[in-house]
Amino acid sequence: MTLFGHQEKFDLPEYECIDPGLGQQMWRLADPHCPDEWKGRLETHRAHCAHCRLQVAFADKVEKGLRDGRLHLKSPAAGILRLPRRLALGGSGLGAAALAAALGVLMLLPPRSALDGRIVRGDHDAAIIRPVPDEVTLGGNPQLSWTPLQGATRYNVEIQKVGGGHTWTTTTQETQIRVPEGMELPVGQRYRVMVEPVPRHVAPDGHLGSSFSTGSVMSWLGYRLRQGQRAGQALAVVGLALLAFSVPFIRRR
Repeated sequence: MTLFGHQEKFDLPEYECIDPGLGQQMWRLADPHCPDEWKGRLETHRAHCAHCRLQVAFADKVEKGLRDGRLHLKSPAAGILRLPRRLALGGSGLGAAALAAALGVLMLLPPRSALDGRIVRGDHDAAIIRPVPDEVTLGGNPQLSWTPLQGATRYNVEIQKVGGGHTWTTTTQETQIRVPEGMELPVGQRYRVMVEPVPRHVAPDGHLGSSFSTGSVMSWLGYRLRQGQRAGQALAVVGLALLAFSVPFIRRR
């Protein structure tokens, strides 16, 4: 704050408000719509409280000085703040968009497989496609899919809980199936899945195998953030960096 163009420091005596709850409402006295009941309580409080009386008197002096032009608030040139603020708002918007895109990629696309990025197609590369090896699925109704095996007339599917205690089996002519409602796998457990074609010899080892775990929302999200597509992880890093850089430069008008 400058007074007559010079930096001034105002040292006010230190008093304690006798009723902080009322003291915090003293601004109501300047409100033309303040109810009479409140105005009476506040004026009575001000008459007995040196702290609030001094604060009100000081505020009146500052307001009068600003109105008369004898007191000036020091502020940076407006042009200095406009450009960085626009850039900061743009950067934060881009950061938010990058984070939204990252979440879409990480949560909607399949997680990275342990098969080193190979495209799994045909008998020579027969495998279970989903869940990918060691995937954490959301809830107890995972969807399974595998490569079609030439010559297979149907597939026997078996899911076993590691350590025993739960087994689910079914037979299908399709190359994908979901554990149905009402037969959910217990959440928080690790499972082995085996798909055996009929006849067995059409599979290299007589069957296709993989493993996965069922998880809660939090464990599923954690797995997806760790094992999601690298493009999504890169977008998340860019989005966080843009937000971290931009937000501190945004100022309220």
